[in-house]
Amino acid sequence: MEAIRETIVQSLKKRLSGITEYAVMADECSDINGHEVVTVCVRFIADAAVIEMFIGCWPVKSTACE
Repeated sequence: MEAIRETIVQSLKKRLSGITEYAVMADECSDINGHEVVTVCVRFIADAAVIEMFIGCWPVKSTACE
């Protein structure tokens, strides 16, 4: 799993070098088993196209405000 994460990070760094404006998006939802998860993506414009890259998906320990 660590190798996949490192590959995603390196690909993102390469694609974002020179990009000055981008958006980081996070969304929380429940999976099919009812577990809360959060996904993170980055969106940017390159070569006149909107590009969206998936960063990862992680379990959420709690959705309560503390």
